[in-house]
Parts: sequence; structure tokens; C-alpha cells
Amino acid sequence: MIHKHINLLYLFFPVAFILGPLAAEVLVVYINLYFLFNFNKFKKKVIDLFNENKILIIIIFIFFVTSIISSINASEKFIAFYKSFFHLRFYIFFIFTIIFCKYYFYKNRNLENYKKIYLLIFLFLSLSVLIEFLVHYLYEINIIDYRFQFYQYSRYSGLFGHELIAGSFLQKGLIFLLLFSLKFQSKFNFFFGTYLLLIIFLTGERIAFLYSLILYILVISANIKKVDLKKLLLFFFLIISIVYFSFQNSIHLKERYLSIYNHSLSLINSDVRKNLDSPYFKLFSSGISVWKKNKLFGVGVRNYRIECKNYSEICSTHPHNYYLEILAENGILGIVLFILMLFFLIFVCKKTFFFKKENLLIIFCFLVLFTPLASTGSYYNNHNSSLLWLTISFLYFFKRYFYLIKY
Repeated sequence: MIHKHINLLYLFFPVAFILGPLAAEVLVVYINLYFLFNFNKFKKKVIDLFNENKILIIIIFIFFVTSIISSINASEKFIAFYKSFFHLRFYIFFIFTIIFCKYYFYKNRNLENYKKIYLLIFLFLSLSVLIEFLVHYLYEINIIDYRFQFYQYSRYSGLFGHELIAGSFLQKGLIFLLLFSLKFQSKFNFFFGTYLLLIIFLTGERIAFLYSLILYILVISANIKKVDLKKLLLFFFLIISIVYFSFQNSIHLKERYLSIYNHSLSLINSDVRKNLDSPYFKLFSSGISVWKKNKLFGVGVRNYRIECKNYSEICSTHPHNYYLEILAENGILGIVLFILMLFFLIFVCKKTFFFKKENLLIIFCFLVLFTPLASTGSYYNNHNSSLLWLTISFLYFFKRYFYLIKY
């Protein structure tokens, strides 16, 4: 029913993401076009999917419509309309990916292939980060001479280069590892998961590491009866050893992580002023300030960057938080619909599956992706959205259609 080359595109989707925004964009657009040109062939599947997920799909559609309406109030109306309208491709991508998964993963078909290919891709990327870190270490102890970019003194991104997103990318790798082997019992899963966690730490992406660590601890806790005590002790030994070694040999990395501790300490000691001076807090605050300009519909998609200059001395292309970005650009209506969409994505499933351990682990993964207090990429950024919606699609399929898979 679905051509084999589409399966290959999904298999190597992470590679397209690593290659850059254009490659990921081409892949998403191609899958959209394939779906639309063959719509008659998928019509019955689409109707079935709609009937099974009616409320979720309606909420996504209304959210999409309100994002277009918000462009009426935008300073840059064309940009707002263009970006909001063509974001539809990710919602179409979501629908087709669910149909694809129902067909290709029925009774565990092809799951092992996906696990092997995805893990190889994430392993290759993680090795590039590790090599970058080791080269920097050899430079620090005067064994080699190498000219580093400024960002490489405290952040490591491997094949992503100046785009400092390796940590968040590998965080998705941890989620896919969990999805493709929900029991998480084998030694390979345990050690590879621990390895990915340590590489995420080395990238210097503090939020990605913190929430990956929380997810990993929750996974271990959910399997506590089946986790070998020796494995658990080895896990903590590896984490402590790598952290210690890294801090001893990279002052910049040490300072980067210690800054989280210092900000947390200032919160405990009620030192509000120190936190108010944080660049991230100023970006978060600017999101709320921009929202106040048009509380109902927001200032329009991708217009935060324009309006921010009127409210804050520190600005960016987005406020570094999904919720604040949508609040600022889509208003109260947008954020309410977005939260409703997340609720149905995360919590709605068949009653017989809701309290199963596998479902709880998937809920943990969703909550890691959409933690309200986390610093995130832009929801409307094409590059970020491609991998985000692939992850959402796979998570939702494994949760909503668990009965198609042999656990």
C-alpha cells in the first residue's frame, strides 16, 4: 500500500536532520506531496484515523486556523500568514506518519530495522561529539595545536557545527531507544542509553541533559524490579566519573553547568534580582510583554522577533520556550488550544493501556519534550519542527495504537 521508498525516507530521517534544514525540509515536503497525490488510496485510512482521533484532529485544525487569523494583527503580515499557513505541512506529516506506522509496524514488523538504523545514526553523531571533546582535551594538555571556534570552548556539537543542537538531537535518540524497546531490559539498551546520556552531558546543553537524566531515572525506576543492582551502581559510577573528568579538564563546561546550580541556589535564597538578570529570564519575560500587545490572538507567527525590540534589551528570534512563543504569537486562544492539543496527545488513550508501564514511560517522554519551564527551540522553526513532529508522531502511535504492537 505504501511504497518502499517512503519507508527508506523515514529510516534515514535523522540523517536528513543532521545534513541541515534544507534536507529535512525537502523530506517533509516530499512526504506531504506523496500523501496528497495518493490521497484516494489513503482515503479510507484517513477516515478511520479521523474517527479514532476526532477531537485531537479538530483541535489541531482550529489551532492552525487561529494561527492564520493572528497574522491580521502582525506587523509583518505576509511573514505571519506565510509561516502559519505552511506550518500545515507538519500537521499533514503527523497524520501520514501515523498511517505509515500503523502499516509498517503492525505486529512489530520492521521495528528491529528502525531500532538498528536509528541507533547507528545517533551513535555516529554522538561519536563526532566525543571526538570533538577529546580533541579539545588534547589541546588543553598541549599535545596538539588546533584552532577552535569560540563556541567550542564550552559547547560541543559534532557534525552540527555552529548549530548547537546536538544535545537536544541526542535527547530524541534516547526517546527513540526507549520507544523501540519499551521493556528496556537488555544490557545493550541500558549501556547505550547511559552512553547517550553522557554524550548529552558533554554537549553542554544543560536543559537537554537535565531532562534526559530525569527521563532515564524514571525509566530505571519503572523497571526497578528487573534492574540489576550492579547495573544501577555502574550507572551512577559512570555518571559521576565522566562529570568529574569533564569538569577537571574543561573549565568552560564546568562553569556552564555550575551556573544552573548558582541560579537554583539564588532562588532558594530568594535572590530574585540575580535571576531577573539572567538572559533566559529576560527572554521569557519579553514573551509575556509581547503577548500583552494583543492578548487574544497574539502578534502573529514569527513576529515576536520584530515586537521584542520594543519591550526588552535582550531579544532573539523566539523567547526560547514553546508556551511563551505561542502565547506571544498566537495569544490566549492559541495557548489554550496548544495545551488542549498536548493533553490529547499525552493523556488520551484506551483505558486498558492507560496504567500500563509502557504508557507511563511514553507519557514521561512527552513531558520531557514539553516541560513548561524548559528552554526550547522555536515551535515554528522548520528545522526544529521536522524532528519534533516525527518524535511526536512516533510517541503518539506507540501510545494510541499499542494493540497493533506485540509488547
